[in-house]
Amino acid sequence: MSLIYGEKQDGVSQAVRIDDAGRLEVALGKLAGEMPNFNRIFTAEVWDYGSGNLDYNAVSTTPQQLRTGPGVLGQVQVLTADTGVTLTFYDNASGQASGTVLGIVDCATAGTSVRFGRPFSNGLVAVFSGGTDPKTAVVAVGRL
Repeated sequence: MSLIYGEKQDGVSQAVRIDDAGRLEVALGKLAGEMPNFNRIFTAEVWDYGSGNLDYNAVSTTPQQLRTGPGVLGQVQVLTADTGVTLTFYDNASGQASGTVLGIVDCATAGTSVRFGRPFSNGLVAVFSGGTDPKTAVVAVGRL
């Protein structure tokens, strides 16, 4: 028997429950995005794919500054393949192919998709290397 009662929003009173160990059982209101079956809050990452995709035809092997300042290198997907081509990502704020390597993607197969989830502190630079002319690799890069 419970000695404490509470009133619910609909005006009905209800006894406060206590578990076998004597702890008060509390039921919180449902939160937006709550997944009670998994005991967690649903979260979703929304990556910015910028104004366009990296196109090897346009940039050749010139380093491309994709972002200045801190962020996260997210999902990278090869849209158009080019055999022998790799794309390397660096943590660098000055647009140079130097600094910490965040990831490398082989561009030989269209549809290749890699989720890096690698944070960078200075900036994000992408550099294509390898391949032969004409160069055809196109890659979508997600970043936070």
